[in-house]
Amino acid sequence: MKKIYELDIKNPILNLVSIFPLVLFVVYFVSYRLPVLWLLFFLMLRFPHEWLHQLGGKIVGVNSSIDFWKLNASCKPDRAITAKENKMFALFPYISFWIISIGMFLFSIAFSSYITHKIAVLIILFQTYASMGDIFFFSLSFLYPKAIFVDEGTRIVVYEG
Repeated sequence: MKKIYELDIKNPILNLVSIFPLVLFVVYFVSYRLPVLWLLFFLMLRFPHEWLHQLGGKIVGVNSSIDFWKLNASCKPDRAITAKENKMFALFPYISFWIISIGMFLFSIAFSSYITHKIAVLIILFQTYASMGDIFFFSLSFLYPKAIFVDEGTRIVVYEG
């Protein structure tokens, strides 16, 4: 098979670009004096994010393994996957958390709940930051709809299908 694309998220340029949303995220927490919530959200949302990748994979018949012991936790398919499978696998956590957040926004509007509104914003900010790579991998599925995707944890390789 011919390799048509490769991305390593340990790329220094990508890491520099990814710092910007993190800075916004930290500023949001500090401005509302919620540093404890930052730690709580990091721990609470990191694990469900990876579990949702695994669930999204199971929905389309892809088994996967999760590695929480790295700073950059990851859920990796156990085999090469198609573009269609990659769409569900990559974006399932992001979509799931958006649905939860929209529900929380509606609740906060209906019951004038300031804290529910802030928690929903924090979930969206955190998941958007955590899903940057996932969103990029999702977009590759549209660029290469007949391709085969091999996820190696921090590196993804796309082959002609």
